[in-house]
Amino acid sequence: MKRIIKVLILAGVLLFLGLMIMMVGIGFILGDSNHHRNMTDNIPDVEETVKYETKTFTAEAEDIQKLVLDLTEEDVQIMPAEGEEITVEYVDLTDDPQYVVKSENGVLKIGRKSTEITGNIILMPPVLTKDNFKFDRENGQRYQYGDIVVRIPESYTGDYDMSYTSGSVDVEDIHVTGGMEFDLTSGAVRIDNVTGAQDLSVDLTSGEVQVRNASFDGNLYVNSTSGDISLTATKIGGDLDVDATSGNCYADQLTVKGSIGADLTSGDIYMEDLTLETAIEVSGTSGNVHVSLTDGMKEYTVRTDTVSGSCNLPTDYSGGAKRISVSTTSGDIDFQFMIQE
Repeated sequence: MKRIIKVLILAGVLLFLGLMIMMVGIGFILGDSNHHRNMTDNIPDVEETVKYETKTFTAEAEDIQKLVLDLTEEDVQIMPAEGEEITVEYVDLTDDPQYVVKSENGVLKIGRKSTEITGNIILMPPVLTKDNFKFDRENGQRYQYGDIVVRIPESYTGDYDMSYTSGSVDVEDIHVTGGMEFDLTSGAVRIDNVTGAQDLSVDLTSGEVQVRNASFDGNLYVNSTSGDISLTATKIGGDLDVDATSGNCYADQLTVKGSIGADLTSGDIYMEDLTLETAIEVSGTSGNVHVSLTDGMKEYTVRTDTVSGSCNLPTDYSGGAKRISVSTTSGDIDFQFMIQE
């Protein structure tokens, strides 16, 4: 009997404690709700406070010797302009502008303002829709915060200096009289239907490089740590220099008047319908080399060296004035000639 009484007393104590804990929890929830409501009552609607607008900056082409882009993660499109002015159009915050576009001492610079930690939270504005801009967004008609359009007239003869942390650059349908340089940590460089009178240089840590339907009188330099390089229907009046740590190099219908130098640590080289006027020198640690040339083997002097892998070229061959030199540690070497002697 005493045992039963003890059990009942213990059960009552546990029930009482449970009720007390539940009441404390309910009180905490209600109090926190009121506290949260009091705090949010003082916070205005974010959609009402974040305002944005499309901004336009123009400069006379004759006054500019260099176009400089110093950005972080924007997508930029460079295209032709109809008039004589360089036009920059972009979306920015109205009350707290994030971009600085200015012309000074012959330099047109597009960049972000210096940022400091202030405790304020800046939200990305909603997407804007504009019918005359295409950035490969959904439905092909999206124009949003972070997209920048630069229109270049034919009369612009200056240089291009583009530096990025992360983003993409699309250059289309323009003639470049000066030099063009890209320096990206991560992103993409796409060049389509562009002619250039001088050198094109791309320095990329991670990302892709695409050049097609282009013609440059100078040299083409590509330095990539990780990512693929693609060259299609392109003519190079000088040398082609490719230095890649990891990634593949693809070329189709490529014409090079100077020499080709390709140094790949890991990755394959595929070149189809290559027209070469001087020499090609390939060095690789790991990867295959496949090259299809538009002329015959008798035009070349050949030197090959591979530690592991197959090779369809002779180790030492004396032919014409053009040169083929291939050295690999691991990988196959395959050269094809369209003209068979």
